[in-house]
Amino acid sequence: MRARRIQEAQVDRDTRRVDAFLPVRAVEFQILLSLASGERHGYGIFRDAEVRGDKKVPDVGTLYRALARMTDQGLIAGVDPGRTSDVVDDAASTTA
Repeated sequence: MRARRIQEAQVDRDTRRVDAFLPVRAVEFQILLSLASGERHGYGIFRDAEVRGDKKVPDVGTLYRALARMTDQGLIAGVDPGRTSDVVDDAASTTA
């Protein structure tokens, strides 16, 4: 019984944390939608929105401000710029 109350308290805490970020702005939704399929840099997120045919593709400044805001809030994490992307490595090895 005690374990169930602890679990319910954890779910309630998680729900409140999620609710703090709602409603999600359109640009933030587009970023999350793009990142759901894997790591991308800012331009990749921008291009992904264009390829999906989104009617309202964010301008570059709005996109990068949203990325900075979401990183500060802990919704997304930046990747070390010196790290080579595994996706790029895999793509390069299949074309070589």
